[in-house]
Amino acid sequence: MTSARRNLAAGAAGALVAVVVSISYVLGSNVLPLRTSDSSADTDQLQAEANAVFSRFNGTVEQRNASGVIQAWALNGAMDQCMSEAGYPQWDWSATRNLAPRTNALATSVFFTDPQGGSYSHALMDVVDASRLEEDLRSEELSEAETEAVRGCVNNTPPTSDDTASRQSTPSEAVQLRSEWWSMLTALDAKYGDSEAYASCFRDGADQIATPEGEQLTADTWVMYLGSHAPAGSETPSTTDPPSTYSSAWNAYTGLEADLESVDWACRSSVYEEHSDEVLDAVSRFAVDNAAAIAAAEDGWDTIVTRAAQLGFHGQSGSLDGQTPKN
Repeated sequence: MTSARRNLAAGAAGALVAVVVSISYVLGSNVLPLRTSDSSADTDQLQAEANAVFSRFNGTVEQRNASGVIQAWALNGAMDQCMSEAGYPQWDWSATRNLAPRTNALATSVFFTDPQGGSYSHALMDVVDASRLEEDLRSEELSEAETEAVRGCVNNTPPTSDDTASRQSTPSEAVQLRSEWWSMLTALDAKYGDSEAYASCFRDGADQIATPEGEQLTADTWVMYLGSHAPAGSETPSTTDPPSTYSSAWNAYTGLEADLESVDWACRSSVYEEHSDEVLDAVSRFAVDNAAAIAAAEDGWDTIVTRAAQLGFHGQSGSLDGQTPKN
């Protein structure tokens, strides 16, 4: 079985992209109950330990936000200096920095990802949070003179490739360890899960879910369906908005999500609960077997945080322009 979840979640380690398309799903049309709390102490331990190990090399939210600062400076710092020399000190090199989404260490696994649910709506809400934090960084319309200055600086500033910026802002050990971590999860899925049984179970359970198009969702398509039927950005709340302000489109979307995740969990919970101890052991072995590389990644993240601090970043949102970088 091809895992759409695996493909989507892997990309979230570096950056989060939301597909926003309006939906007309009717809340309450499904018969499956909303799932509120299915995890036991053992599964909570698995999630906590996996997230702890993963964040050591993948980076914490603070560290990955610092990475976004370093990447923005690598791509735009020289341009910012050129624009300042041209008489436009308000040019903001930090306006395009990436903000780090939340990550789930087991999200690429079909059978062992967090059973609590809400992964996709939470990701969309994170995008709204990031957008609101970046609102004060958006540039106003440029004057003709400033446009000419931009053209001159673009022509006179050596470009930095995305690959170069990425290497400067992410420890090389983190990139390699992410790949090995995801390979481990794929192997654990293959060892303990039965993809054909899961697909059959999901197909039967999804028969109870009525989509507006009457589409039959499967184990391979339900995650992509959630992505392509997300509400428009204006209908998506932030994580700080009170539920009483949620739009009907958003409530419909989260109702659909909860029902699909209920089917997903019903079809894999026995595998999760029966083999969570083995997966926990695998996570612990990964930490031991890769101790040197993980330590090197941690040192790399410390260096990135220090460099970001020299550029004026101390965890705050908003512009970093006007800070003096120390080379």
